[in-house]
Amino acid sequence: MAIESRPEYIRRDNLTPLLAEYKGDLTVCIGLEVADDVALRKLRKGFSLKDVEKAQSLLKSMGLSSRAYILAGAPFTQSAVHQAIESVQYAKGLGFDEISLLAAYPMEGTQGYELWKKGEWRLLDLKEFNDIAMAARQIMPSIDVSCVGLMKFVKRSREPNIK
Repeated sequence: MAIESRPEYIRRDNLTPLLAEYKGDLTVCIGLEVADDVALRKLRKGFSLKDVEKAQSLLKSMGLSSRAYILAGAPFTQSAVHQAIESVQYAKGLGFDEISLLAAYPMEGTQGYELWKKGEWRLLDLKEFNDIAMAARQIMPSIDVSCVGLMKFVKRSREPNIK
């Protein structure tokens, strides 16, 4: 069983009943996004790397499996390749059992969508994402990678009614 949580909800009192319910078959997933406090603030995530570190430490101390979601090509990052690789290294260093690398894409109604519409955020192309994924696999061979959301968005954005 896998659940997704924000770091601030990862507390012993929240996890104890889940441990009893799922008897060791539980993975807690955190949307880390990027290992950069400045980018996290600009993305309005509402948490810091210190919060992620505290949550991950508790998960490990309770014997729970963990997964970090990392965005490749997120807005507000200086270099998509460098930031994604640095984030994978950070998550691995914290001891996340699993890491998922996802190609960032804008979702309607979000700040990222507005940045993309104004041309202030350039999405990764497939080659760039593949280069990042190959470098990430050098750090963590079992990393899960996906650009499905990005590809669907690109296809949809080419439709005449999308601006």
